[in-house]
Amino acid sequence: LPNAVPDHFFAAAPGLRSSASSCVRLLTVCQLEPHKGVRQLLRALTIGQAAKDCQLTVVGDESQRVMLERMASVAGIRVHFLGRIPNGLLPAVYAAHDAFVLASAMEACSNAVLEALACGLPVIGSSSALSDLVEDGVTGVLADGTHEHEISQAITRFLGMRAQMRAMREAARMTAARHSPASL
Repeated sequence: LPNAVPDHFFAAAPGLRSSASSCVRLLTVCQLEPHKGVRQLLRALTIGQAAKDCQLTVVGDESQRVMLERMASVAGIRVHFLGRIPNGLLPAVYAAHDAFVLASAMEACSNAVLEALACGLPVIGSSSALSDLVEDGVTGVLADGTHEHEISQAITRFLGMRAQMRAMREAARMTAARHSPASL
C-alpha cells in the first residue's frame, strides 16, 4: 500500500523567488545513515555548478551526523544540519526551500518525498529510488544512479530548469494529491 501524506503539508506555501536569485536552497530530510546517500550528496555539492549555486539544509539525525558535519566543514560545503524537527513544523521547512534531494539508491514509497511534493518542491534523486513518485523533467529530476557525479549532474540539470519552476511545483502538488488521505 502506498503511504499517505498528511493534509497539513498541502497547506505550506512554497517561497517562490525570482530566477535571478543566485543560491538555490536544497533540502533533504532523512535518517543520517549510510543507505540514505547523504555522503554522496555532500560530495555532489563540491562538483561543478552545484558547488557554486546551491546550499543544503539537512533535517535528520542518527549515526552518521558527526562524520557528515565534519566532512561538510572540511570541504567548505554550504550546509546547515538542523537535526530532528517535529512533524508539525516540517511544512514550513519544506516551504523555505527550492527543491528536495534524496540520494538513496532504494526507497519504497518515501514519506519525505511525498511531503516535499505536497509542499510544491521538485524532487531530485536516483531513478532507482524515486521513479514511482517523480517524473523526470515534470516533478523533478532523476539521476541514473547515486554516485556523486550523477547526483551533481541531476542538480545541474535542475538548475537549468528554473524557468519551469512554477510548472514543476504545480505538478509536484498534483502528484502528492494522489497520496492524500482522501484519495487513498
